[in-house]
Amino acid sequence: MPTLLLGRYTAEFDTYDAGTLVITSSHQIEDGDQDAINALVAALGDDNMAWAAEFDVDSHKAAVQEAYEEYVRDGFDAEGLVDEVEHFEPTTA
Repeated sequence: MPTLLLGRYTAEFDTYDAGTLVITSSHQIEDGDQDAINALVAALGDDNMAWAAEFDVDSHKAAVQEAYEEYVRDGFDAEGLVDEVEHFEPTTA
């Protein structure tokens, strides 16, 4: 069952820095349930600092680790990641 993480970046609008990625909620979704994904993402509104990503893993911790690897360590120049849901600290090495 995939995990959908929602959150936001903390950067100011006038900077080129992506800031810190803050995970604010985590949802287990049924495979292929695009309607559920759309509803959860729509709740983010028009916030241009909002972030959402689906990971094909069964646990919150595994999804956070993948988010760190993809959106912090390997891309987007984010400064770090903070998990406000379970306070999991991804492996950074």
